Amino acid sequence: MARSVSEGATNDARDPASPSRLPLDLESLPPDLAQRVFDVLARANELTVDALGRFEGCFLSDASGLDANVVTDAFLAALRDVATSLSRIDLTGCDALTSAGLRLNFPCCARMTIVNVSECAGVDDDALAAMASATHLKSFFCEGNDAVTGSGVRHLASLTSLRELSFERCAKLREGMCHLAGLRNLRSLNLGWCGKLSAKETSRALTPFFPASASAPRSTPIELSLARTGANADTARALGQVAGRLVALNVSGCAMNDDALHFLGGLINLRSLSLERCRVSDVGVRQLCGLRDLRELNLGYTRVTNDGVLALAPLTELRVVNLDSLGDVGDAGMEVARRWEKLESLCVSDTGVGDGGVRKLKSCARLRDLNLGYTNVTDDGLEHLEDMTSLRNLNLDSRLITDDGVRHLANLGALTAIDLFGAKITDEGASRLFKCTPKLERLELCGGSLTNVGVKRIAEHCKGMKTLNIGRNAKITDDCVDDVVTMRELTSLNLAFSKITSDGVRKLAALPCLTSLAIKGCESVSLAAVERLKREAPALRTVGFSI
Repeated sequence: MARSVSEGATNDARDPASPSRLPLDLESLPPDLAQRVFDVLARANELTVDALGRFEGCFLSDASGLDANVVTDAFLAALRDVATSLSRIDLTGCDALTSAGLRLNFPCCARMTIVNVSECAGVDDDALAAMASATHLKSFFCEGNDAVTGSGVRHLASLTSLRELSFERCAKLREGMCHLAGLRNLRSLNLGWCGKLSAKETSRALTPFFPASASAPRSTPIELSLARTGANADTARALGQVAGRLVALNVSGCAMNDDALHFLGGLINLRSLSLERCRVSDVGVRQLCGLRDLRELNLGYTRVTNDGVLALAPLTELRVVNLDSLGDVGDAGMEVARRWEKLESLCVSDTGVGDGGVRKLKSCARLRDLNLGYTNVTDDGLEHLEDMTSLRNLNLDSRLITDDGVRHLANLGALTAIDLFGAKITDEGASRLFKCTPKLERLELCGGSLTNVGVKRIAEHCKGMKTLNIGRNAKITDDCVDDVVTMRELTSLNLAFSKITSDGVRKLAALPCLTSLAIKGCESVSLAAVERLKREAPALRTVGFSI
């Protein structure tokens, strides 16, 4: 994927493949070393058109580390001329490319198997014509390209080796699914968030997966995303023709109702199903009880109640369950957890679950991710988490959680992420918690009670922190910055609405991996200080700042 040129570039001076130590004759290098030199140049932002010329005659197989800011039509033409053995290219976000440039210069090598042209402003129907000659292509990603329509899809009709195809978020795609009929090797199709695709078109998109004849059944597993499309009960009925092959289905935000679930209940090999924001109720979900191989189920924002959740008790293979924002699900519904002993991830955010419901989760010994944000869980309820030592990710974003509650988390030393965004945690609670969670990499703590003392405790005990959100704590000042910069692995830092000043911001340049900084609402930070930080911080890409 295209990325920042500064990522990973800090050690180039010690790398034998560093741009400053390049041999004059790259053609004589072994293929693996030539590829390594290419990758290092890409990371160091030194892979210019002229530099590409030095790779003539080299065996390059992968161009997936390119910096989106330097890829132009001329760059692509140079790459085409020297990289005649490419098997993979990622042009994600390369907005300088034009439709004509892609059509004329795309390196359709005989070995090309993976192509990603997502979020490229120049990708339109004509640009997709360049793909037609990549006859060995197995994976093609064309996501977030608003200029692509059904006319462009026809250019892919001859790519019969395709196994993976994604047009996710192509807003103008409303037809053309008939051109996919010959792609009989497809195993994964993503049309999610193509909002103009009708139910009829989504049904047509299933054609590649249908058996050629009744006497020629197919057994290869397939995955399908139709999220936010026009898929409805008719589409669900059509899925019956691939009932034995479909293992993953996403119809989030579609016009699926309880009648549709009658058909989905027949997809006997389904392992992953997302019905988020579908108009389904307890009546419908009861028809899913036969999906005994189901591993992942998303019922967020549906009309399911405690009764519907309890009806799913037979699905004992479930590992991931999302019940987000089911207002009629509470402690009674959590009784089902006694049957879901293999559960690894559970979201009950914005539900009526309280302390009694958490107590019923004790049987889920494998639970790694638990979201209790905006529930009725109080400090007392956290006592039931004391023995859940397998937890890695815990969300307690709630004003009901205080210092008294986090003392129950002392045994959860394996935690790598905790969200206490709205919790009322003071320096005392921070000191107690972070002493016991040295593996933390992600933390949100924005309740307003944290001071420089609490930040110091975080820095002392959590040296591997990567994402730190301590915004909206108005008592944090420049005095904490010396502690913050000791967390050398920080990539994202939020200090919004704190008392940080320009002096403190300048010191953040010492963070070698920092790519994102939020300092909105910091009234004593000047634009000049921000601009200076952008120049001096080696990896910084994004600064959220307001004057």
